[in-house]
Amino acid sequence: MDKIFNSKSYYKNFKRAFVLFIFLLLQANARTGFDVSAVTFLDASGCIVEKNNDTLKFGEIAVGDSNELSFIIENIHPSSDISSTDIDNSNNIFSLNVSMFTLTAGLDLTVNVKCKPVTKDATIIDAVTFTGNFPDKKVYLKVIAVNGIPYFNTSGFLPEAKENEAYDFSFNATDPDGDNITYTKISAPAWMNITTSGVCSGTPGFEDGGGNPKVVRVKISDGDGGERTKSFDLIVNNTDRPPAITFVDTIKGAEGVEVSETATASDPDGDAVTITFEDYPSWISVSTNTVSGTYTDNSTFDSLIVKATTIRAVVTKKVFIKITNTNEQPVITSSGTAAATEDLAFKYIGTATDIDGTEPAITFANIPSWMTISEDTIKGTPVEGVGDTSFTVIASDDKTKLSDSKIVTVTVTPVNDPPVIVSYVPVLDTVTLPFDTSINFSVTVSDTDNSLSSLVTGWLYDNATVTMPYKVSKEGFHVLTYYVWDKVADTVKHSWVCNVQNKIVTVGETVDISIPSDGIINLSDSASSDFSINFTSGDFAGKKITFTLLTKDSVPDQLDGLFFFKIETDITGAFSANLTLENDNLEEKHIYVWYDQSQSTWQKVVSNVDLNNKTITAVTDHFSIWAVIDGNAVDILLKNKWLASLPKNLMTSVYPNPVKSVLHIKYGVPYNLHGKNLNISIYNIAGKRIANLSNSPVNAGWYSVAWDPNKTANYVSSGMYFYCLTIGNKTLRKKFIFTR
Repeated sequence: MDKIFNSKSYYKNFKRAFVLFIFLLLQANARTGFDVSAVTFLDASGCIVEKNNDTLKFGEIAVGDSNELSFIIENIHPSSDISSTDIDNSNNIFSLNVSMFTLTAGLDLTVNVKCKPVTKDATIIDAVTFTGNFPDKKVYLKVIAVNGIPYFNTSGFLPEAKENEAYDFSFNATDPDGDNITYTKISAPAWMNITTSGVCSGTPGFEDGGGNPKVVRVKISDGDGGERTKSFDLIVNNTDRPPAITFVDTIKGAEGVEVSETATASDPDGDAVTITFEDYPSWISVSTNTVSGTYTDNSTFDSLIVKATTIRAVVTKKVFIKITNTNEQPVITSSGTAAATEDLAFKYIGTATDIDGTEPAITFANIPSWMTISEDTIKGTPVEGVGDTSFTVIASDDKTKLSDSKIVTVTVTPVNDPPVIVSYVPVLDTVTLPFDTSINFSVTVSDTDNSLSSLVTGWLYDNATVTMPYKVSKEGFHVLTYYVWDKVADTVKHSWVCNVQNKIVTVGETVDISIPSDGIINLSDSASSDFSINFTSGDFAGKKITFTLLTKDSVPDQLDGLFFFKIETDITGAFSANLTLENDNLEEKHIYVWYDQSQSTWQKVVSNVDLNNKTITAVTDHFSIWAVIDGNAVDILLKNKWLASLPKNLMTSVYPNPVKSVLHIKYGVPYNLHGKNLNISIYNIAGKRIANLSNSPVNAGWYSVAWDPNKTANYVSSGMYFYCLTIGNKTLRKKFIFTR
């Protein structure tokens, strides 16, 4: 044993074994496994991380409004047993299967995980700290936001384009991170331009249409390394182009010689073309694409239409036909007879045709003295005594001067000439005349066909027959007409407009006026007031009125007012008239009043004041003294006169007395009993009431009531009776005798 222990080899072997033991012990301390259930995990904010068996859940990662979330393990420092299969990202929960971490002494574990949320602003958990048995150990979960790749919203088929028409379209793409997107054309037709903002524009040529769809490749990038390329199909439709016609502009030839022309056509799109002809003259014939014919009559300048037709288009061309020919004589086509009427304008137009197509020149010869020539027309007016006549019309061409002539016979019909008003006095057509004056007009007449003694003449004043001189008694504008008729021709006449002035009336002047047939009389005073009377009903024909302009001093009660007047008339029977006063001083308060002589008082009339036209109107059926005054003033006047007429005390009287038939009871009510109830009763000598004549309120004033004893319900015998009048607190009794 000692040899063994003392042997050099043993010692050497022991030393080696000891070193190996120490190494293994150190290794055992350096790499130690642990169970998740024995460790508490905290996130970076100190919150406990959910743990379940061998799984660490680092919490929910917020991604805004979207649930799109993915995790990818990028690297692990230092290396561990964690792989992509240990990631559970369902419901946006990131968890790792860490049933056993292999830790290196003195080092923490960092797991880099790429997180691709919809937005870069997503909230993420960045670290978890191990506590418990290993408080100095940390496992870092480094979540890295991954740049989102932009994608196209535009479908794979672009809107169709058309040859020779501008194309305009904008691509649409979205970047998940909201980055600006840049568009780049990878491949496209040469005519197409694509801007960095995705605007596609250009105009395809005619050679770009048809065939298979064109491929357009576009790349989008977000500036952060995210790129995507997509191919699109673009169809360019054909634009049909019309065919082109090759044909002469004018078919030229000579009379009697055949002409022939052939038309061709081509279509730039290669479509088949059919040629036809239309609207050609009857002497032209058509054979396929060729027209031909021989013109043998006269010169012509005609045309035809050549038409080229494809399946998609029609083109036409108008071609003129010019055939020269020999010159021929023109022919007059206007009539050889004409009719004229005395004193009426006559006109004859010469016409002719030339088969050669030229316009013949028209001239005249041997024309009568009352005619004149103007180019192809001869005209004039036959006067009194002109008989039938004739002239020659000539048509000539402008080449060989060939001509045609014709004698035209003109029949002139004489007519009766109306009389002519040679002169008239006064010479003015509008004459101003004073009111109610006599007028005298004169007229001088001549007639070339008749003697003056055979003429019928007369005067009309407003269409009524009058004789000269005529007395004007109607103001305003009127028409005076002189007419003359020769019994054959139409009546000729001359009219004057007569402006008959209003009758000017001065204060105190009495004016007698014959009432006009229309019943309207207009008057004026020196104070520039216009007054009119318009009879609207009644028999006023041939009647007169007398009008007197008054002053306030000459009317009863000497009223203050604008206008005072008195009207009297000999009209018998009922009538109605409108009174109208025009005065610049009229106010709303003014009314018409008239004086009632039977009542010795003024009566108010319903009046209409028009302040715009400064007029006041009223309707009346009688005439007397009238005034236009302040309505308030007349109310005061009438009230004062009424008060003055009232009795001072309650009064009554009876007549006749004695009475045999009707008893009249007269009574007066003073103002202090105005509006009170009045009772009038009849009593016999025994005090029994045998009749009641009144039992109602009454106004102040004078009244009369009648009682017939013979018409009472009960028999009234002869004897003494009393009537009792009671109003308010006043009672009057009077006796009377009734005899049969």
